[in-house]
Amino acid sequence: MRRSKSTADVALHPSFPQADFLREQKQQLATIEREKTEPVPLALRVLPGLIYGKGHPYSEPWTGSGTAASVTQLTREDMARFHAAWFKPNHATLIVVGDTALEEMKPKLEKLFSAWTPGETPKKNVATVALPERSVVYLMDRPGAPQSLILAGNVAPPKNTPAEVSIESMNDILGGDFGGRLNMNLREDKHWAYGAATLLMSARGQRPFLAYAPVETDKTKESMTEIDQRAARHPGGPSGDAGGVGSGEGERDPAPARVARNHGPSHELGGRSDRLQSAGRLLPDLRRERCAR
Repeated sequence: MRRSKSTADVALHPSFPQADFLREQKQQLATIEREKTEPVPLALRVLPGLIYGKGHPYSEPWTGSGTAASVTQLTREDMARFHAAWFKPNHATLIVVGDTALEEMKPKLEKLFSAWTPGETPKKNVATVALPERSVVYLMDRPGAPQSLILAGNVAPPKNTPAEVSIESMNDILGGDFGGRLNMNLREDKHWAYGAATLLMSARGQRPFLAYAPVETDKTKESMTEIDQRAARHPGGPSGDAGGVGSGEGERDPAPARVARNHGPSHELGGRSDRLQSAGRLLPDLRRERCAR
């Protein structure tokens, strides 16, 4: 019960100490700079805006760290205003675990949170994104990189679509499992990649659907062609042409060069990064996320 009291106090009376805020702000800025030096986090910072467009709620970096400009401008007062606007009991879920029962905990929690008044939260405009008319390749080049990272992406319908079972099956076959065609082709057959995958993210709006493959540098073009061809064999995929990001291992410069393609992968490897720190860790993290969902 002591822990419940602490939870109620934090939810209802957060203090946002200035010293703690400044420390967290500094650490967040350092995290952003570190992400720009590693291929997977860097790509996951750039790709959302290319898929959803500037200003869309889903266009923020999928590393979850934000941008240096936004973090620098934040103040303790901004945190307090955000809490006041978004933390409402009618838009919250309280989860209790342990050796207890609902009839025991409910009256105690209602007493602890009795001062928490309901209210409406701001509405997010999760606009529908139009599928691109053609595929585009964005290159982030680092000469001499030991390998290339390919991320191909587009939008899939929301999870509540009537075609969800078909979409999940398509993803499993294409690259959602180790035995998916993408991994079997690039890893087992061609030996160009240690692993390749596709994965769908959950979202209330159109979901990211991505394809991921770290490949040998001299097989970058061929690997992109293979991904494109594998996706083209899935006419029932969740979307049309896709955009992609190809980056050299450890690359730093996010300035893209654009190259048009005739056909794009109608697939996207969906990977929320959860602050992924290296390309070598992305595949298992993505697999775990898929299983958790």
